[in-house]
Amino acid sequence: MIVKQSLALGLREPDFRQDIDFTTTFWRREKENLEEKDLEKDLEKDLEKDLEKDRSTTQQKILVEIQKNNHITQRELSVIIGINEKNIRNNIAKLKTKGLIERIGPDKGGYWKVKTFDT
Repeated sequence: MIVKQSLALGLREPDFRQDIDFTTTFWRREKENLEEKDLEKDLEKDLEKDLEKDRSTTQQKILVEIQKNNHITQRELSVIIGINEKNIRNNIAKLKTKGLIERIGPDKGGYWKVKTFDT
C-alpha cells in the first residue's frame, strides 16, 4: 500500500532495509517537479484551512481570553492557549480581517476591543 501511494503521488518507490533495525526511506519529489507558485498556493490554502477549522477552537479561545482581559499580550495568549506566538499572531490577523477584533492604541499600552462575539 505504501509503494502504491508513493507511486500514485509521482514519487520514487520507498526503500525498505532490514539490518539490526528496519528502515524505510521515502523520497521527495525532484525540485524540477515542484513549482514554487503551486507550493506557495498549497501553503496558503493549508493555512487558510487551519485558520478556518480552528475558528471554533483557537480563535474562539483568543476571543474569550481577550474578553476576560483586553490588555492581554500575545505571549500570554500563547501560554494560555498552548500554541506559539507566530500562530497567535496569524489568528489575531485573521480575526482582525474578519472584523471581530480591533487594536485600540499602541502595541504597548493599548488594548483589544472585541467588535462582535458569538459564544
